[in-house]
Amino acid sequence: GAMIDITDRKMAEEKLKQTLEELRKANEELEAYVHAISHDLRAPLRNLQGYVSALVEDYGEKLEEDARFYLSRLKALTEKMDGLINDLLEYARVSKAKAEVRRVDLNLIVEDVLDYLKDEIRGKSAVIEIEKLPAVKGDRKLLFTVMLNLISNAIKFVEEGVRPEVKVWAEDVNGKVRVYVKDNGIGIPEEYHEKIFNIFERLHGEEVYPGTGVGLAIVKKAMEVMGGRYGVRSGIYFR
Repeated sequence: GAMIDITDRKMAEEKLKQTLEELRKANEELEAYVHAISHDLRAPLRNLQGYVSALVEDYGEKLEEDARFYLSRLKALTEKMDGLINDLLEYARVSKAKAEVRRVDLNLIVEDVLDYLKDEIRGKSAVIEIEKLPAVKGDRKLLFTVMLNLISNAIKFVEEGVRPEVKVWAEDVNGKVRVYVKDNGIGIPEEYHEKIFNIFERLHGEEVYPGTGVGLAIVKKAMEVMGGRYGVRSGIYFR
């Protein structure tokens, strides 16, 4: 009886290993496919953007009002597609990244992020509070990508007419550094706390909050590559 039990357990373990390996290969193939499609779409899209811009500049004033409206919509759609392709390429890049883990000063990372987002911050009159952050072990480029997406989302997802307020700080939790990005945004229902990290997962329509639904999926991938963890809290109890 014992021999049969052990054999059954080993067979189950082998089956699990095989399934995990199949999932890993399928995931790699999907990421390669995303990269290839995104890369191949980029050149024709850039050509289309060029033609649309030329039409607007050279013939915009000569067109009837309806035609100008359609042209402006076409221009907006090509810009949206360009943003989606860029995000997909970034997702593929992060998925393939080999983390160069070393000691990194988070203060410098966040400074670079705020400089990158300065137009967005100024445009929304956002209030950004950064507490003194520690050095951590991680990949500099991946940490920049993570903080960029988190802070950008914190600025973006607020009620109309509300001035964004963002606070960044860190705590020691059982010998590990936990970094928080808090905002005064619209909040996330608890049932979506895991789903929002899936690619293309959106809680709101494009017309309400523009975006591609890829940003938090990039955060998830980057943290997994570095061997870190990620999560979300929503509610007034949060410091």
